[in-house]
Amino acid sequence: MDFKTSGYEAVVKEYENYDIPVLLTEYGCNNPRPRTFPEIKSIYDSDMTGTFSGGFMYMYSEEANGYGIADVSYGKPGYEKTEDFDNFKDALAAVDPKGVSERDYKPSAKPSACPNKSGTWPFEADAALPPTPKEGDRSQYTKGGVAKSINGSDDSDDEASPDSSESSAARGLLGASSSVVALVAAALAHLI
Repeated sequence: MDFKTSGYEAVVKEYENYDIPVLLTEYGCNNPRPRTFPEIKSIYDSDMTGTFSGGFMYMYSEEANGYGIADVSYGKPGYEKTEDFDNFKDALAAVDPKGVSERDYKPSAKPSACPNKSGTWPFEADAALPPTPKEGDRSQYTKGGVAKSINGSDDSDDEASPDSSESSAARGLLGASSSVVALVAAALAHLI
């Protein structure tokens, strides 16, 4: 796998004009095994460091998905390194990332354009954000004490009394939180 065949070249082109630091998340194919992490050369060398500020290897603990670099016995101290652990360590040791120093970072302060509404991005670019609630007022995020989703529909299957101040407050917070989570999830889905 190299910079072009991995798809990283296309990812760099997509983000090359971003005005903020970008991190690559969850890199590290697990087929074939053992993992040798050839992408690290591109991620931490001139192929990508002009656009990306590094990334996060997926994942530390070995799970059923076979991506871990260490066997961890939950509830017991210690771990056992896999061959992938040493391969990851060696791949990192073989690169000498330069990055951009803070004094050389010259943001243009030009915001990125919002994407247009599409099958993968369900929001209008110029849609107004919901108003910030007044202190203690969660009524705009609840319907009779039951959390509303981002589209205003009832999100709760809970039969608890809407008059219960504890359940009402909790549901109000959940409604506001689920709206934020929905926005973040939609944004991330667009980026993936």
